[in-house]
Amino acid sequence: MSEVEYYPVDHPGLPWEATAPVDEHGDVAGFVLARAGACRIAVANVADRHQVLLVEPQELRSLRDALLAGRFDHLWEAGGHWPDRPSVAERPRGTEPVPSASQLPT
Repeated sequence: MSEVEYYPVDHPGLPWEATAPVDEHGDVAGFVLARAGACRIAVANVADRHQVLLVEPQELRSLRDALLAGRFDHLWEAGGHWPDRPSVAERPRGTEPVPSASQLPT
Protein backbone atom coordinates (compact mmCIF):
# COMPACT_ATOMS: atom_id res chain seq x y z
CA MET A 1 0.00 0.00 0.00
CA SER A 2 1.02 3.56 -0.52
CA GLU A 3 0.31 6.61 1.59
CA VAL A 4 -2.00 9.05 -0.17
CA GLU A 5 -3.39 12.51 0.45
CA TYR A 6 -6.99 12.29 1.62
CA TYR A 7 -8.86 14.94 3.55
CA PRO A 8 -12.16 13.78 5.02
CA VAL A 9 -14.32 16.28 6.86
CA ASP A 10 -13.69 14.49 10.17
CA HIS A 11 -10.48 12.76 11.27
CA PRO A 12 -7.96 15.20 9.78
CA GLY A 13 -4.28 14.43 9.73
CA LEU A 14 -4.45 10.64 9.56
CA PRO A 15 -1.85 8.82 7.43
CA TRP A 16 -4.20 7.34 4.79
CA GLU A 17 -3.19 4.37 2.67
CA ALA A 18 -4.90 3.38 -0.57
CA THR A 19 -6.29 -0.11 -1.09
CA ALA A 20 -6.04 0.29 -4.88
CA PRO A 21 -3.12 1.49 -6.97
CA VAL A 22 -2.70 5.22 -7.45
CA ASP A 23 -3.21 6.18 -11.12
CA GLU A 24 -0.72 8.01 -13.34
CA HIS A 25 -2.12 11.38 -12.18
CA GLY A 26 -1.64 10.54 -8.50
CA ASP A 27 -5.36 10.00 -7.94
CA VAL A 28 -6.85 7.12 -6.03
CA ALA A 29 -10.31 5.59 -6.22
CA GLY A 30 -12.10 3.31 -3.82
CA PHE A 31 -11.17 2.78 -0.21
CA VAL A 32 -8.45 4.25 1.98
CA LEU A 33 -7.47 3.12 5.48
CA ALA A 34 -5.57 4.75 8.33
CA ARG A 35 -4.62 3.94 11.90
CA ALA A 36 -6.89 5.99 14.14
CA GLY A 37 -5.53 5.79 17.65
CA ALA A 38 -4.15 2.73 19.37
CA CYS A 39 -6.97 0.28 18.65
CA ARG A 40 -8.96 1.53 15.66
CA ILE A 41 -8.66 1.65 11.91
CA ALA A 42 -10.41 4.35 9.90
CA VAL A 43 -11.97 3.19 6.62
CA ALA A 44 -13.28 5.64 4.04
CA ASN A 45 -14.39 5.73 0.43
CA VAL A 46 -12.65 8.62 -1.32
CA ALA A 47 -15.89 9.45 -3.15
CA ASP A 48 -17.52 10.57 0.14
CA ARG A 49 -15.47 12.85 2.39
CA HIS A 50 -18.29 12.90 4.97
CA GLN A 51 -18.21 9.22 5.94
CA VAL A 52 -15.41 7.58 7.91
CA LEU A 53 -15.97 4.22 9.56
CA LEU A 54 -13.92 3.41 12.67
CA VAL A 55 -13.40 -0.31 13.19
CA GLU A 56 -11.28 -2.59 15.32
CA PRO A 57 -8.66 -4.76 13.57
CA GLN A 58 -10.57 -7.95 14.46
CA GLU A 59 -13.68 -6.58 12.75
CA LEU A 60 -11.70 -6.10 9.54
CA ARG A 61 -10.24 -9.59 9.87
CA SER A 62 -13.74 -11.02 10.24
CA LEU A 63 -14.92 -9.10 7.19
CA ARG A 64 -11.92 -10.29 5.17
CA ASP A 65 -12.50 -13.88 6.21
CA ALA A 66 -16.20 -13.70 5.36
CA LEU A 67 -15.47 -12.21 1.93
CA LEU A 68 -12.84 -14.82 1.15
CA ALA A 69 -15.15 -17.58 2.32
CA GLY A 70 -17.81 -16.44 -0.12
CA ARG A 71 -20.43 -15.50 2.47
CA PHE A 72 -21.37 -12.36 0.52
CA ASP A 73 -21.10 -13.68 -3.01
CA HIS A 74 -24.87 -13.27 -3.40
CA LEU A 75 -24.41 -9.48 -3.20
CA TRP A 76 -22.19 -9.14 -6.28
CA GLU A 77 -23.81 -7.93 -9.48
CA ALA A 78 -22.35 -10.64 -11.70
CA GLY A 79 -25.09 -13.15 -10.94
CA GLY A 80 -23.96 -13.75 -7.37
CA HIS A 81 -20.41 -14.68 -8.39
CA TRP A 82 -17.22 -12.96 -7.33
CA PRO A 83 -15.14 -13.63 -10.44
CA ASP A 84 -11.73 -12.88 -8.97
CA ARG A 85 -12.17 -14.35 -5.48
CA PRO A 86 -8.94 -16.12 -4.50
CA SER A 87 -8.89 -19.87 -4.69
CA VAL A 88 -8.50 -21.86 -1.48
CA ALA A 89 -4.77 -22.22 -2.17
CA GLU A 90 -4.39 -18.41 -2.36
CA ARG A 91 -6.33 -17.60 0.81
CA PRO A 92 -4.46 -16.59 3.96
CA ARG A 93 -4.27 -19.16 6.76
CA GLY A 94 -7.31 -19.21 8.99
CA THR A 95 -9.75 -18.21 6.25
CA GLU A 96 -11.36 -21.57 5.60
CA PRO A 97 -14.72 -21.34 3.84
CA VAL A 98 -17.68 -20.68 6.08
CA PRO A 99 -20.99 -22.23 5.04
CA SER A 100 -23.69 -19.89 3.82
CA ALA A 101 -27.03 -19.76 5.61
CA SER A 102 -28.55 -22.14 3.05
CA GLN A 103 -25.83 -24.73 3.80
CA LEU A 104 -26.32 -24.77 7.56
CA PRO A 105 -28.32 -27.61 9.10
CA THR A 106 -31.87 -26.72 10.04
